[in-house]
Amino acid sequence: MRCSIIAVVLSVAIIVVPAATGAQQASNARVAHLAPSSQFGSRALPERAVPAAAHKSAVAAGVLSLWVPGMGSFYAGNTRHGWRHLGIHVASAGLVTAACHEGIDGCNGVGGIGALALLGNFVWASITAVRDANAQNAKLR
Repeated sequence: MRCSIIAVVLSVAIIVVPAATGAQQASNARVAHLAPSSQFGSRALPERAVPAAAHKSAVAAGVLSLWVPGMGSFYAGNTRHGWRHLGIHVASAGLVTAACHEGIDGCNGVGGIGALALLGNFVWASITAVRDANAQNAKLR
């Protein structure tokens, strides 16, 4: 039981700390300008604009979040959702591990809840990542 409590406390800390410190970065579609070629000599690149944000594939975001929950949201530029899903994944995996480590009776109760949260988070993270990628693409239009 002590392992389960420690796992829950650590998991809550993983979810709350990034949100409290403002982990989400602004995803503005700003343009960065390179310096003129005269500043770098004859081998410099010509002056051109480089977009700060690019088109994000919704399919790639969904597949990344099926692989590691939150990874697709990180790819799409929404770090708040990425940290949230990664924290939920760690928390639910910790519950399953701690409950099953204590014996077969723990696996049926708390471990079962953790397993449902783990599987549900995979689906939820993928849907969120696809929405994040579509929102990022809408900002670019």
